[in-house]
Amino acid sequence: MSERLTPRAENETRTTKREADALRTRVAELEVERHTTNEALDDAVQALRGQRDRITELEAALAKYIGQEPTVVEEMAYLSRSVQAVADACDKAEQQALRWENPLPVPEWVGAIRQALELAPAPTEEAVS
Repeated sequence: MSERLTPRAENETRTTKREADALRTRVAELEVERHTTNEALDDAVQALRGQRDRITELEAALAKYIGQEPTVVEEMAYLSRSVQAVADACDKAEQQALRWENPLPVPEWVGAIRQALELAPAPTEEAVS
């Protein structure tokens, strides 16, 4: 013998089934959303790890130079050597031009550089110390 539900019970059963189906659909949507969110979070974590690793590399590179800056005396010595090397190059160019029986003209740049060297202030002992 089969029991029949009352019309009210049948209506409630149909409503409950519809609500359960709607809830299952919503759960499926939320699972898809969670999966998408997890993928985005994973991408962000990977990017942050990469940035963290790069920062670590840069900090290690920077550590090699901190406290290694030249002193004023060292910088002035380097600049003096550089200026002397430029003056020596001018002298050499002039000597090569004038060494012939019929001298060649001295390159124009020699005069321009010598003029610039004369305009440059000579280092003082105060600046070096």
